Amino acid sequence: ISLLVILRRTGPLNQILMWLTGSHDPVFNVYTLGGMILVQGIEYTPLCFLLLSAVFRSNDAAFEEASMMSGAGLGTTFRRITFKLVTPAIAALLILIFIRAFEAFETPALVGLPGRVRVLTSDIYQTMLEIPPNYGEASAFAVIMLIIVAFLLYLYGSFSRNAERYQTISGKGFRPRVIGIGRWKPLAMGVLITLFLVLIGFPIAITLWVSLVPFYDGINLAALERFSLENFNTVIFQTSFTSAILNTFILAISVATLVAGFTTLAAWLAVRRVPGAWILDQLASAPLVFPAIVLAVAFLQLVLNMPLALYGTLLSIIIASMVQFMPFGMRYSYAGVLQVHRELEEASALSGARGLVTFIRIVVPLVAPAVVSCWLFVFLIPSKGVSVPILLAGPQSQVVAVAMFDMWQNGVAPELAALGIIWTAIMTCVSTLFFIVSRRYGLTSR
Repeated sequence: ISLLVILRRTGPLNQILMWLTGSHDPVFNVYTLGGMILVQGIEYTPLCFLLLSAVFRSNDAAFEEASMMSGAGLGTTFRRITFKLVTPAIAALLILIFIRAFEAFETPALVGLPGRVRVLTSDIYQTMLEIPPNYGEASAFAVIMLIIVAFLLYLYGSFSRNAERYQTISGKGFRPRVIGIGRWKPLAMGVLITLFLVLIGFPIAITLWVSLVPFYDGINLAALERFSLENFNTVIFQTSFTSAILNTFILAISVATLVAGFTTLAAWLAVRRVPGAWILDQLASAPLVFPAIVLAVAFLQLVLNMPLALYGTLLSIIIASMVQFMPFGMRYSYAGVLQVHRELEEASALSGARGLVTFIRIVVPLVAPAVVSCWLFVFLIPSKGVSVPILLAGPQSQVVAVAMFDMWQNGVAPELAALGIIWTAIMTCVSTLFFIVSRRYGLTSR
């Protein structure tokens, strides 16, 4: 939303472009397919950076050093050695980002719908808003999305299975280390500073500016005279923000705890190859195929046809979100359990402990770093998700993400900005506190 404020007709970008070109009309229209691609691309930049940085960091520098000793420059080395070594990772990442963009709902709804740029996720959402809701058409769109995403996940798995041909880490003197980039250092520093400003600096600055004015009419000196904290007062004391934030914390804590607990047990049973445990592994991984909006439509029809009155309750959102994030918890827990040798559990069994006691007193403490990472990840993601809550939430089960979406749709940008600043501060404090506690009790590395 902060990017839309920057890129919209009265945003700073158009103000600068109009000043440079002398135009009296906005130069850039964000409510187009190109604008949607731009916003979505900026949103996924941090994910790409994190995933690729891990790949480049684990490359053996001996190959690049050999290239440079043979007379190749830095650019040639990157093009002919480094880039080819990470080709499978880049290809897999491209497919992963394509899947994420294909099933995205927030950006198509906020950018595409005002500009009449339709995609499958926004079409599903609009069919659910019809009176009466067109469940048949929404389900048809959902099945099409499901088939396409399943095929893309198959391609992603194919790239991952063939990645061993590009392995560089072996037992023979693996030496990951930093290589100087010489005269390219200023350019690299400029790129990093630009990314920081675009991803963090500018969005927070424009959000803070909008939150302090009674109405937003662009960046100008006259607005400084209208600065006040009235929007924060409205959000905290005169709206349902308090109940929304309470619901969001209940949702995030419940989903994170349920997912971390279930997937830790399921991963332990699957790794130890307990009879029938493979079914748990497959069931926990199956929701990965379902885009969030498709999962929301399925759960909406489920709760509407159940004898229990679950529609519009926070419990329905918790159940749907738990299913949605089960695959992520399974990957975290599976990787943690793989590091625990079976002999530790055998020693516990020889001491007379039963299987459940061994799991609680031996396995869980040893996989605590993975479980904590899983819990924190799942805690943060549902708190900003819109696709599932927007179809399942009722008047008494509003969460912060849906409240923000509704406020933007209703055109109350100043109050929305104040809510965004408050929520960003809260989540930053929670993440920082969790990190400090993890470091204090040695949960970050074992």
